[in-house]
Amino acid sequence: MPVESLDGYAALIDLFVNRLHSAPVAMASIPEHLPALRAAVAMIRIPASSGSSRTLDYDLSPIVVDETRLEEMTEAHVPVTTEFGPGILVWSNSD
Repeated sequence: MPVESLDGYAALIDLFVNRLHSAPVAMASIPEHLPALRAAVAMIRIPASSGSSRTLDYDLSPIVVDETRLEEMTEAHVPVTTEFGPGILVWSNSD
């Protein structure tokens, strides 16, 4: 799923670009950054399954970092869990 939250995107860029200097390393090896990753992902919401696709008036559902799959993570691909099941959070990457 793409990141559409401007605040969430800014927090992810701050973490991966400014703090980690775009290092392609799994977060599992950098536990001190997990709180920042959790907070950034918590800012991102997706339409809930009960929402209607015919209107912009729908509920938003949170996503969370899937910490059981951190070894899969790279700079622009973060494993997450949604109400729909596992997913990958992605955003533009200059690599």
